[in-house]
Amino acid sequence: ICVSTLEKRFGFESWMTGFMIVFSEIAFVASAVTITKTWTASVGVKNCICMIILGVGCIIYSLPHFLTGNYTYAGMDSANDDDEFEFCVGEPLECVEDEQNLQWWLAMFVLGQIFIGIGSVPLHTVSTAFIEESCEPGKAAIYFALVRASSALGPLIGYMGGAISLATWVDFDKVDKPD
Repeated sequence: ICVSTLEKRFGFESWMTGFMIVFSEIAFVASAVTITKTWTASVGVKNCICMIILGVGCIIYSLPHFLTGNYTYAGMDSANDDDEFEFCVGEPLECVEDEQNLQWWLAMFVLGQIFIGIGSVPLHTVSTAFIEESCEPGKAAIYFALVRASSALGPLIGYMGGAISLATWVDFDKVDKPD
């Protein structure tokens, strides 16, 4: 859901979105050994620091959506011959060519992915040891189950919310949605 939306909104090509997304994994791998090996003492505080880094990464990743102007609606797809207009506004319907070049926002998306990758390291490495050390003997299994269940349900809820939000008009407060 996110990749195709970014490609349309910012004019990214497929290789650009792949390049952007892989930086989360690169940052994770590059920082995992350092964080896991050096952060064995006072894990709780350092987990909080990484959660803050993760949150900052999410904010950086979302900033281009708020810092860019109104969405410039693309015209009719020339490869599509069934006269179906994708983004057209006005009466009568007029389709406007996309003249904005928003591809330079790729750098901010990459920076956000780097922060997200670094911030998510403790979720997959150190947090298991922290849970085991913090709870009573014999109760760690239920906490592990809760963490793994939330790891499965979180993306599910996120994709469902993303699908619902894609049905919302981009600039719903500024543009009348064509019928």
